[in-house]
Amino acid sequence: RAQEEEPVAPVSDPPARPARPPPPTPNAGPGRDMKPDEAVKVLARLAPNFKKSWVQYCRMLRDTSDPSKLDTDFIQQFMDYVADLIEADLPSQDPPLYGAAKVQQVQVAIRRSLADKIAQLNQSGKLQNELRLEAVAKHLAKLDEERALQVLTLLEKFSKQVQDPNEFVRIQATLEGRRQQAELDVVRPVSQARRLPRASAPAP
Repeated sequence: RAQEEEPVAPVSDPPARPARPPPPTPNAGPGRDMKPDEAVKVLARLAPNFKKSWVQYCRMLRDTSDPSKLDTDFIQQFMDYVADLIEADLPSQDPPLYGAAKVQQVQVAIRRSLADKIAQLNQSGKLQNELRLEAVAKHLAKLDEERALQVLTLLEKFSKQVQDPNEFVRIQATLEGRRQQAELDVVRPVSQARRLPRASAPAP
């Protein structure tokens, strides 16, 4: 009698490995095609000081600090202003080594009319806080006298709404500086063209 074979347990296939997620597309990821108002919200979550500056900036110039309710030009203007402040604070030469002494502040000369206007504003009692000459001199000195006085006059006009007059003057002076430079860029090519020598008529 033939010996009966023992039943063999069926061999199951090994469990399938989970499929790998597809590689991210080039346009995916944070920061890609992000709208300006979304960028402000992200930066506000990451940096409390950024959020504080943004809210203060909006209070001086708009009725709301919700970036989704503000136009793109306003947000871009704020970003440019922040970039200008960072660039102004960076040393012009190679950055100092860690632990080195801070760069000594350079005194800035300012017109007497501007200094008198600042003193007048502080003595008027209209400002909610003191307008410090050393805090705004560098920004006002970049403007011509008329534009700088316009900035201070604007501060006087909105003094009841402005909590920090120093920040207000720095912002407005930066904006006026851009307008001043834009006008110079337009006038300069015209004046250079006028100085070009005229071609003389050929001799007969």
